[in-house]
Amino acid sequence: MLRFQTFNRLQHTSARRTWTLQARLKEVLRHSAQPVAVLTAPYPRLHHKEGSEDVPLYHGATLSSFTSISLHPLPIVAFSLRLPSRSADSIRKPDPCNTSSVPHLIINILSASQTDTAIKFSRADLHPKPFSDTRYVLSKEGIPILSGCIGALSCALLTSLPLYGEALTSYGISSSELYSCSEAAEETPDVNSELFIARVMRVEDNDASDDRLPLVYYGRRYSTIEPSTNSPSS
Repeated sequence: MLRFQTFNRLQHTSARRTWTLQARLKEVLRHSAQPVAVLTAPYPRLHHKEGSEDVPLYHGATLSSFTSISLHPLPIVAFSLRLPSRSADSIRKPDPCNTSSVPHLIINILSASQTDTAIKFSRADLHPKPFSDTRYVLSKEGIPILSGCIGALSCALLTSLPLYGEALTSYGISSSELYSCSEAAEETPDVNSELFIARVMRVEDNDASDDRLPLVYYGRRYSTIEPSTNSPSS
């Protein structure tokens, strides 16, 4: 009984420590502006049934994170999606005709005027058909490019990394630590995520002007930036 109580106490201590780390990290990141981007991708054709009008043509989702991770030898970007996500399912299992050298998703980097777009594509419960009232054109592969963006990147998925559950044990994280983290998460419900790594195949032409400002997420809200007049341009 004593050994069980000691083990149980250690697990709760580990859970509290993990949650404290998560809370402190969130607090730090709130003071760092993050770019806002929306992923668009075609709905897998294998799900389209003849005569069905309810199946959407496209999927779209506001990314929980996005960054460029390499330019040489090839331009590579990374982004994550919160799960469960129909968009994640769509790009994780693309149509059989898609390969790593053919774009099958587009990352739309939003401009300061597109707060409504970011919200629309982040709340499927409130906006089940976000493309119905969003302006877009199609790339040559037939993927939506949202109008008004700073830029749009046509990409081919290279791989994805689950950031939850037993998949993390392959990185040297013990099952007991995962269990304690799950207990901490139950006190403040959250969702799982998956990291995607994609190759940029093409930067799409759009109507963006050089002085268009980006949409960023800062301090728990959508905002934008103003170039500093004191810093020289690089």
